[in-house]
Amino acid sequence: MDNLVEMEGLAMQAANDMLGEDEQGFIGEQIKKFGADINDNSLFCDKLRSAN
Repeated sequence: MDNLVEMEGLAMQAANDMLGEDEQGFIGEQIKKFGADINDNSLFCDKLRSAN
């Protein structure tokens, strides 16, 4: 859940017209990393369920 909250906060920052393209790109990369982490955790949980 923390990753989703962080992603929301980053999306709000990226929507700020005061940020330049570099900053928005950096935020976009952070959001992608959080998404990948969520996917990895989901796959790990699926493997645990399958093992039981």
